[in-house]
Amino acid sequence: MSILELPVQVGDPAIGFTSNFQYTIFLEGVQFGLVFKTNKPDDSWFMDITTVNFEPVVMGLGLAVGLDLLFPYRSKGAQIPPGVLYCVDLSGNGSDPAVDSFENKTHVLRYMTSDQAFPAS
Repeated sequence: MSILELPVQVGDPAIGFTSNFQYTIFLEGVQFGLVFKTNKPDDSWFMDITTVNFEPVVMGLGLAVGLDLLFPYRSKGAQIPPGVLYCVDLSGNGSDPAVDSFENKTHVLRYMTSDQAFPAS
């Protein structure tokens, strides 16, 4: 039972941050690929969830605050992580993340494991 904070953007303030980033991660025992991209004209973030070999599972998922980002795919049989993926606005404004939000630490992306998100009754 846990909540994980997932990296969205990496870099060093002295040399800059990358706005296109990918890595693999184990979520509840299954390894997934996560690919993050910015849409600078729209000032927004998108992500893809892939297999460990970066084969598409869910593509073009917009990062938005206040939603279980995986909810629309849960009933469609997609091989997605079983928990809840959500974005948090740490500034308290309730705004969706802009291109610089993760760099400025005003937003975070979190994953809540299924045993915490959907406890057995």
